[in-house]
Parts: sequence; structure tokens; C-alpha cells
Amino acid sequence: MAITFEQKYPTALKNAAWQKSKSFKDKAKAKTKTGLGEALTAAEKDWGLIEFDLLIAAKQNLGGKNLAAKQTAAGKARAYLDGPIVKKAITSLEAASRKADETAKNTYLSTTAAKAARTLSGALQAQAIKLHGIKLDDFQAETAEMQQSVNQWERQHTEALHSIDAIVDDLKKKKDKETWEASHAGTVIENAVKITKSLTDETGDKNWKDNNDHWRRLLVAYAAADPKVKTLPPTRAAEEIETFADLVQHELGGVFH
Repeated sequence: MAITFEQKYPTALKNAAWQKSKSFKDKAKAKTKTGLGEALTAAEKDWGLIEFDLLIAAKQNLGGKNLAAKQTAAGKARAYLDGPIVKKAITSLEAASRKADETAKNTYLSTTAAKAARTLSGALQAQAIKLHGIKLDDFQAETAEMQQSVNQWERQHTEALHSIDAIVDDLKKKKDKETWEASHAGTVIENAVKITKSLTDETGDKNWKDNNDHWRRLLVAYAAADPKVKTLPPTRAAEEIETFADLVQHELGGVFH
């Protein structure tokens, strides 16, 4: 789950509350000094060290950020959640819970104090469970829709590669104006430029930037070749077509899929 619980440490789990539940005799007897007070103080201290804002997506100023930035924020949150500060707080709470359970069984304590210790044991464990239950769902929600768009663009890019491969094979085989015009190569390339630009912006991945550069060079080459193919004699047009087809194979030979 995302963090929906109160982040302020409960007053009822503090050492001061425990001390109030004990009678004068409980405090005076050596046999009733169980160490629970120290365990409660440690649990409160370690809870207070947690920077909960680092675990809340809404606190990360992610509005308008791309997928890469949101994934980085999610990674940092995960590293913090799995890190020593949160782990120590959990350990301290569970240790205090065990200490409270032991204290509740101390027959030298008053009934009121023993009952308070028993209640503390369960409440401390419940507090630890809150930390165990943090799943950073809010960070996942931030990236889920974007990831769907990225997946769709990646599929479209693969389709563009397949299309241009088929077009190149056809152009190399026939090398005529009719095949050139029927191929719609310019449209395929222009769409691929848009797709790779979207992928570059959203993911921040250098590979997609390189791909976009390849497709842009092909778009420029197509714009230069198109009027020549349409106006030159068939033999010269065939040469232009073959040159363009070779360039496509060269540019896209190392393209990242």
C-alpha cells in the first residue's frame, strides 16, 4: 500500500505513557524494572528518524516529469524503504513489542501495569506492521500509464522497422517510380521519427535518441531523393532508388529495438 497512516509516533506507545500506567510500587520494586521503558524510547527515536516524505510520490514534485525521472524517484524511494533507517525502526518496534509481552507476564507488576504492557505489545507490533506494509503503490501509479504508452510506441517502432525492411526489399527488387510512390516510405519514416522522439522524451534513453537521429537522417535523404526519382529518367531514377535503399540499410542496421 501507499502511506495512508498517521506518520506521527503515537503518544500511547511512548515511555511516558507506560510510566503513567505503573503504580508507585511498580516503580519502586527492583523486580519490576524490565527494560520496557528503554525499549519504548528506542522505538520512538528510531521511528522519528524515518523521512516519510521520501516514501510518498506526491511529495516528489513529479508533475510533468518523464518516465525516466519517475522511475528514478521510485528507485530512490525503494532504496530508502529497504535501507537501514526503516529496517532499524521495524527492529526496534518488534523488540519493544517482545519486551512488552515479557513485561506483561511479570507477576510482580500490578494488574493495571501488566494489562498496559500487554496492550503495548500488540500496538507496537501493529506499528511495525505499518512499515512492513508500505508497497510504494503511489509511485507505481505514477509510472503505469506512461509505461503503457512507452510499450505501445515500442511496438509501433518495431512495426515501422518491419515496414521499412519490406519497402527496401521491394525497392531493390523493382527500382521503378511506381514502386517508389506505392511504398509510402516517406510516411513510414516520418512516423518513425515521431515515435522515436516520443520514446526519447519519455524514457530519456540515449538509445532512442540515437534511433531518432537515424530516422531523421533518412527523412532528410528521402526528401532529397523523392523529387529526383519522380523527375529523372527511369535509369537515373533506379540509381537514386538503389542509393536510398542502401542508405536505409546502413542507417537502420544497428538500430536499437
